[in-house]
Amino acid sequence: MPRRAFPYLFCFLFLPSLSSGQDAGWLRLFSRELGRTEKRIQEDQEELTRLGVAVMSQTTEELGYQHRQLPEPPPVPPWVQVDLGSPQDIDWIVLVPALVDWQQGESKPYAFPRRFRIDVSDDPAFGRFTPVALFTDADYPSHGLTPAVFRAGGLRGRYIRLTVTKLAEETATHSFALSEIMVIRGVRNIALRRTVTASNTVNIPPRLHVQNLNDGRSPLGPPILRDFLPYDGLFTGVPGTITVDLAEERKIDEVRLHPVHARLGADVPGFSFPTHFVVELDDAPDFPSPTVLMDTSAEGYPNPGNNPVVIPLPEAVRGRHLRIRMLESTTGRCGLSEIEVFSGEENVARGAAVSSSPDTFTRPEARPASLITDGYTSYGRLLPLPDWLERWERRNQLQVEIRSLSEAHARLLESAQRRAWVAGGVLALILPGVGLAWAVTERRRRVRSLHLLRNRIAQDLHDEIGSNIAGIAIISETAPGQDGERQKEDWQEINRIARETSDSMREVLWLVGARAESGPDFTSLLRRAAGRLLSGMEVEWTALPDHLPDAWQGESRRQVFLIFKEALANISRHSGATRVTLSLECGADSLRLEIHDNGRGFTIQRTSGGMGINGMKERARNLHGRLTLTSAPGDGTRLILVAPLQSPGTPSSSH
Repeated sequence: MPRRAFPYLFCFLFLPSLSSGQDAGWLRLFSRELGRTEKRIQEDQEELTRLGVAVMSQTTEELGYQHRQLPEPPPVPPWVQVDLGSPQDIDWIVLVPALVDWQQGESKPYAFPRRFRIDVSDDPAFGRFTPVALFTDADYPSHGLTPAVFRAGGLRGRYIRLTVTKLAEETATHSFALSEIMVIRGVRNIALRRTVTASNTVNIPPRLHVQNLNDGRSPLGPPILRDFLPYDGLFTGVPGTITVDLAEERKIDEVRLHPVHARLGADVPGFSFPTHFVVELDDAPDFPSPTVLMDTSAEGYPNPGNNPVVIPLPEAVRGRHLRIRMLESTTGRCGLSEIEVFSGEENVARGAAVSSSPDTFTRPEARPASLITDGYTSYGRLLPLPDWLERWERRNQLQVEIRSLSEAHARLLESAQRRAWVAGGVLALILPGVGLAWAVTERRRRVRSLHLLRNRIAQDLHDEIGSNIAGIAIISETAPGQDGERQKEDWQEINRIARETSDSMREVLWLVGARAESGPDFTSLLRRAAGRLLSGMEVEWTALPDHLPDAWQGESRRQVFLIFKEALANISRHSGATRVTLSLECGADSLRLEIHDNGRGFTIQRTSGGMGINGMKERARNLHGRLTLTSAPGDGTRLILVAPLQSPGTPSSSH
């Protein structure tokens, strides 16, 4: 490609990517903020990945609560309200989105309220209240299938009210739905199975009744960080028992039974959970007078799916031994994945001794009873509720931030593209002029180089060839009058001068590119030039290869020879040297030329542009090499040229 075409590369290579929508990293040149935004998006996505896989799935018949569907938004905002029974300190309030089973192939919350507020009060009519969350002026930023988590900071109150100021639109109707409302104090959900009321409960099917809002059955499942163990749970026969020894008598505030979510084979949440069971507490291991914490032996208990069965104990009871008597099951065996027993904020069952009746299903391995208190459910490690909620909160923050940064990135990208188009247009106008100026400058440089070469050739023709021809003429005039021996010497001298003239002419032709020297001819050329230009001085070659690499191109050799010849001419004219050491070494891909004289030397700073130094440095740059010149008055001069045998981007050739 001609050099004058390079100024147009920007237009032909870069601007098409703007219109084609390709990802062009070079657009960051037009917007520093673009690169910073991309880095922040990447960092947020990496942190989101480190938080683990977020999974929500509907595993029970109950779906939560849905306000009656209306053709138009209601004139008065609807609400739902939870009564905690007495004023309580509140750390968190959580809204769990509904996930309905008729949304085939969809993974999004169903009818989550668009705008709402959450308030806390001791007055059931909310004459006075304290807001916890306000999203009434703009839509709540949806996070997809994740719970909406709000910190209450220890706010005290009895009633929690959610007021929906803008309903969701589903199937051309206006409504809102939630799977669960959780109110967290410490590590416990204090809203569980408390009284719930709503502004509308008319024509609501049982699967979406308001009482489902705090039944502990939601798509969230247990508070876990996914991390699998070899086994998914501990099983017994029917009837069967699992007993946990807490090591000492404890005050018990809450018990949690985690069902098995079968994953070793079929994926079945709530697998082999007992349909009828009794949970008992006693001080003695044989349970002579147990305190019954939960009894479903009569009415049965619906399968909890992937949700823990939580047994809050409003009146604190005490005991050491906890027993679960599993009476009936639909699979002929009963199973649990974990039992938690809370005394205050501590799970006192973690790592406790466990005994169980045998499993009726024959397995090749014996599952240890300790599985039931190792801190793991079927699908991961249990987390304290505050830690779990903090992870959801951070996940929501990252999702909002990524969405905001992505929108900003789109704007920045568009702005950078506009700037690139403007820059491209300006360059399209400017570059032709710049290219023309460059071409004129390049032409002038070439003319100067050609003029210098012409002068050098003329000087060589005059100094060497002209003087040699003049010598031949003089000898030929006197030779006929000489006697036989003298005449023979004259003809031998004429022959020597003629050969020397022929060599000089071959050198001149090679310098102008009419001949290509290679192998021994080039080394002979170097020796002849040294002998001719350094006449009267002691010349020592410390290194000169017999055979030169084929990869060394002819043009590169010419440039090296011109540097060599200029350096020797400077020594002859200016140095006053008596001895010169020369060296040429060729490696696999580079050459090294060194010239050292014992002359008077000079101060380089004062002579940096004279004595042909600039010309030698320019030739070294053309070779993509490096020329080093060291000298000082009284210490002689050393020149070292290091250059590649083949210039970058040029194919090799043989000579």
